[in-house]
Amino acid sequence: MLSRWAWFTRYRDRKLEWLLAFYTLWFGLWVSLPLHSMAGPSFEDALALAPEWLWGIVYTLVGVIHLISLHVNGRGWWTPFARLFALFLNSQVFLALTIGIAQQNPWGTGVATYIFIALGFCGAAFYNAALDCGHEIKIWRTRCR
Repeated sequence: MLSRWAWFTRYRDRKLEWLLAFYTLWFGLWVSLPLHSMAGPSFEDALALAPEWLWGIVYTLVGVIHLISLHVNGRGWWTPFARLFALFLNSQVFLALTIGIAQQNPWGTGVATYIFIALGFCGAAFYNAALDCGHEIKIWRTRCR
């Protein structure tokens, strides 16, 4: 019988990444609400790049992709690469929002927060995913000899 936590593949080893993926999904759903969460002047240039509803959809999709990549990770040779790609997407959407906000208020808390998510949290998780990819490459090389 499967545990009710079976969906959270390797959660103990990847708590940061699971929480990052859930945060991205939650953030996307929050921005998708018709409450104008990006109505402040700091978001003017970000909203020039894309309307709020599109930001919400992008974040929601990236969060779902990241969650699925974490769930399937370890079930095949390709799964660490899917996880690495999902982390790359996640970092890029936060980096895009950082750039959009920085044009209006480069010293605002939004810039400090989103750049740290993009480079700090995603960077640390990206490093671990890259190590897993390296492990898979070593396995391929051993089998090809």
